[in-house]
Amino acid sequence: KSGIRKESLVSEKLKVRGTATGGVMWAGMGDESELEAIIATGAKTIKIIKPYSDNKDIFHKIEHAEKYGCIAVGMDIDHQFGSKNSRGSVSDLKLPVKPKTLKEIEAFVKFTRLPFIIKGVLSTVDAQKCLDAGVGGIVVSHHHGMVDYAVPPLKILPAIVEVIKGRIPIFVDCCVSRGMDVFKALALGANAVSIGRALMESLRTGGWQGVLEFVEELTSELNSAMAVTCSQDITHIDPRLIVKK
Repeated sequence: KSGIRKESLVSEKLKVRGTATGGVMWAGMGDESELEAIIATGAKTIKIIKPYSDNKDIFHKIEHAEKYGCIAVGMDIDHQFGSKNSRGSVSDLKLPVKPKTLKEIEAFVKFTRLPFIIKGVLSTVDAQKCLDAGVGGIVVSHHHGMVDYAVPPLKILPAIVEVIKGRIPIFVDCCVSRGMDVFKALALGANAVSIGRALMESLRTGGWQGVLEFVEELTSELNSAMAVTCSQDITHIDPRLIVKK
């Protein structure tokens, strides 16, 4: 599965239907009208919400996502303390953000009837906390290096898989640009892989058809890798195929 996340080319992005690519749309920053337009295309959509300072804003966005047909909601826990690009200040649509406690995350999980996904998990400790909070899935991600020298998602993935033990889905994000990247993530225990920035050039030059061609090429490379390694399906890729340096 591939996720196409928020970037600048909104009008063209809305044309990339999940039913065309076979993937799931991950919607992050953006106003409510944009989310409604994305869902109206027929794309299966997951809404990721920033950790706003006022929890009322979070509950409101959860209700909105439920009302318009998102298949899941969640939160970017790695969008809390600023980044090297924002010089210590991060906000979405002029709403300030702040860290959330485990108790608050539990409240968000209980508030919605949808699976609640935590994005930005990069340690076994956080993975266990997500299980304790009852979340419906996690995204292993360092948000494209928001923290310098952060462990690459694929390096920490096997340890996180060991903690989760199949109880909830594990997605992997960041630096995925080829079918072989997807193959590695699946072999190491991910249930699905998200692709964002790697799609943007195809979107810029070819519109939604360009994105579809990119996904088809990526899938073809994944199929080839599975064929030459005798992998039965995406749930049966032997982790011993991956040589760890």
